[in-house]
Amino acid sequence: MFVVCFKALGKVLFDQVCKLLNLLETDYFGLEYIDCAGTKFWLDYEKPMCRQMGLSMINPIMTFCVKFYTPDPAQLEEEYTRYLFSLQIKRDLAQGILLCNDNTAALMASYIVQAECGDFVSEDYPDHTYVSSFKFVPHQDAEFEHKIMENHKKHINTGNVERRVLVTKQKQYGRRAITSHQGTIGHKGKEGSASKSSKLFFPSQHAANPNTSIVPESGGIQDNHIPPSSPAVAPDVPHSPAVVPSSGIKKYLLKENICKSEILWCLQAIATHRSLRSAEKDAKLFSQMFKDSEIAKGIQLGRDKMAYFLIIGIAPFFKENFMKELLLCEHLVIGFDESLNKISQMQQMDLIVRFWCLATNEVKTRYLNSAFLGRSCSEDLLAAFKEATKPLNLKKLFQVSMDGPNANFKFFKELTSCIKEGPEDPEILNMGSCGLHSVNLAFKTGAKCTNWKIFDFMRALYYVFKNSPARRALYMLYTNSKEFPKKFCAIRWLENSQVAERCLNILPHIKVFIEQVEKDKNAPTSKSYVTIKEHISDPLLPAKLAFFQSIANEFESFLTEYQTDVPLIPFLFEDLTNLVSRFLKRFVLRDALKEGNILNVDFENVASFLPSKKIDVGISALCHIKKAKASEGQLNTFFKDARKFLIGCVRKLLERSPLIYILTRSVSCFNPMVTLSETLFEQRLTKLLLILCENNWMTPISADKAKNQLKEVCAESKNVSKLKMYRRTERVDKFWFDLLSTYPKPCNDAISLLKMIMILSHGNSNVERGFSINKECLWENMKEQTLIARRIVYDSIHANGGINNFEV
Repeated sequence: MFVVCFKALGKVLFDQVCKLLNLLETDYFGLEYIDCAGTKFWLDYEKPMCRQMGLSMINPIMTFCVKFYTPDPAQLEEEYTRYLFSLQIKRDLAQGILLCNDNTAALMASYIVQAECGDFVSEDYPDHTYVSSFKFVPHQDAEFEHKIMENHKKHINTGNVERRVLVTKQKQYGRRAITSHQGTIGHKGKEGSASKSSKLFFPSQHAANPNTSIVPESGGIQDNHIPPSSPAVAPDVPHSPAVVPSSGIKKYLLKENICKSEILWCLQAIATHRSLRSAEKDAKLFSQMFKDSEIAKGIQLGRDKMAYFLIIGIAPFFKENFMKELLLCEHLVIGFDESLNKISQMQQMDLIVRFWCLATNEVKTRYLNSAFLGRSCSEDLLAAFKEATKPLNLKKLFQVSMDGPNANFKFFKELTSCIKEGPEDPEILNMGSCGLHSVNLAFKTGAKCTNWKIFDFMRALYYVFKNSPARRALYMLYTNSKEFPKKFCAIRWLENSQVAERCLNILPHIKVFIEQVEKDKNAPTSKSYVTIKEHISDPLLPAKLAFFQSIANEFESFLTEYQTDVPLIPFLFEDLTNLVSRFLKRFVLRDALKEGNILNVDFENVASFLPSKKIDVGISALCHIKKAKASEGQLNTFFKDARKFLIGCVRKLLERSPLIYILTRSVSCFNPMVTLSETLFEQRLTKLLLILCENNWMTPISADKAKNQLKEVCAESKNVSKLKMYRRTERVDKFWFDLLSTYPKPCNDAISLLKMIMILSHGNSNVERGFSINKECLWENMKEQTLIARRIVYDSIHANGGINNFEV
């Protein structure tokens, strides 16, 4: 007896039952009750019990039973859950709910006997009477018991887990969830219209038992349904050879079209990041919006049904197909990063994979999986990484793309040692941490090398007006301006210059605002206001903001271009070198920047620096300096701080960016502009092939063939013209593949080399974008499995070019 307030939600009672049973996997079960008219209903957890059962039912009796039948019970995590599944089937068999022929029933009963009595022993069980104490079916006789005994003899040495799985793999497994629906009002209303077409498909059963209802179509099952992905739930009766009338064909096609429409609506809900509850409400409008459509009338998509479609059907289908594609790839690059999942309050590690797509002959980047961690130490990362990448062969792992915490570098070493079991095994290539992270970190480092505290000022400027309508109203009253500060975030790679620009634009208004609130004695007392007041008195603040914006624009031009999944690894070395060169030219003498010396600048040699006032701080900063009423000492300090800013940026780029790795320079041999210099091209190509041979990714013979093939292709006059005409707007992987595949002579080794190099990651922008997708996908109380399923489906939709390109 459970004592629960009658107005409580159904979930309150269900949680008490699960707690008493110590049940962990609760999603598969439900509570069933019978109303005064004798009709069975599932208890809805989201509604008060008094609204479902009515006030006339006193001390109602409910049945705890299986509500959703999983397609593969072997995947259930708890042995106790599998035990409850087998008990459900045993009860359904005894009560005649599970309809099957005598042979199937005897087989299922034999598994139950095996679980109860163990292996068959002829001395202990001379005849079939030992099973007479069991009640398996309503009309059990000696002949049936003899069949049980014969089947029992065949089950020697099968364990409990195997027996319970075998029971649930019978054809009628999952039938009960359908039959429990047949007594509902919704089913009875459709039974008459469905009976004619049902007889066309199952005439023999209706002739034998006219009272038995056929499994209703998907449109007739509401939230408590079993989706099409579930194992067979229709009666085990052969199809009639009779000719099917056109009305039956239409009914069958209508059912199929309804199912397709339901699947497409599920995909639309995922593509637009909507909650399933919201999508359910919209689906109910279809019948009102399209009154002349039989398909719209037949669509019945409840929240639970959509979740079941998603987790059990659609997501596993997409993942299985994707895994088949990855298993055919020769090399893989996997990138990962972690962020806080605010719903589960755990670290969510998202993994993406880069590979050469055999269907389109280009590089693809796709979402792979997610793992959830409590801690992010190297051991936890390694265990989660291995689990999340199953069933992929990690010996094909060409590179791991990650950001730069020390735990990640330790993880990389441990992963490398795990994969490289012998001297002949390939070793993961190392290009350091994510190039985009290191570039953004260089900018932050340079800004912090000065005493300007620009970050503090821009952050305070935003927060002093945030969530303060009265203060914003005063600002508009005093300044006649409706422009407010933009939000500053140091880890947003592409928004620093915009924030600085807005600060410059409203700086005069901010001064007016401060003067007026101080005059009216209405000044805020917050820390943000104090910070603003300290900075606003600096006559060179506009010049500092202008210089900050100038440097931010340099970084953002690089970061914007590399926010793509298109392979850019051949251009990374030249682009980073040019970025460093532009910064050095701002404060280093031209004579000190000789060819080949850009990456080896001695920052301790002050003699190589330009005089302070000749440092290039940008035109905007110079304009603000001319307007400023600053002393000579303040100007000297400004220029020296600007040099510190630049030195800090360059130093960090040379310490942490991929520039320090020989592999970064070597892969630039696939830059079409580099190939035009025969000496430079051969030098870098040779170094690249040596690295691949040393790490067991190529044999020396294949390396020589690839080198000769590439040199021959690039030397042909027609191809030289193509290399000269190449523009960065064209995909470099497609460009090279077309060049090599259309060459009259076979270039198999060169193409294999191309496929390896092009999948190398230039940054983790895809993983970072995935964090934004996670935020849009997340809803309260969402489980980890649901989030992963939504990400898989969303990625598959995006990879196929949208829902309109799907054919269900």
